[in-house]
Amino acid sequence: MSHFYWLLGAILVLGLAGLAPRLGDSILGPVERWAAGFAKGKGLTVFCVGLAATLGRLALLPAYPVPVPRLHDEFGYLLASAITQNRPVIIT
Repeated sequence: MSHFYWLLGAILVLGLAGLAPRLGDSILGPVERWAAGFAKGKGLTVFCVGLAATLGRLALLPAYPVPVPRLHDEFGYLLASAITQNRPVIIT
């Protein structure tokens, strides 16, 4: 039943956007101008996107903890052994 509400909401939003495309300009115009000015500082923008991703993951950790491996994988041990013994490592 919730899919029906999502579909109905999407149809309403798209219909409103088609009928009145300039409806949100008075509210979203200043926000868009601020975001465009903010995006000009490339370094700060990249830092803020990385910070937002990190903080978002930390916020979701209680609900979605780090998964526990179900299978034991030997590849890491074999790779470390090959590197420490100076053998060539060919990953296929």
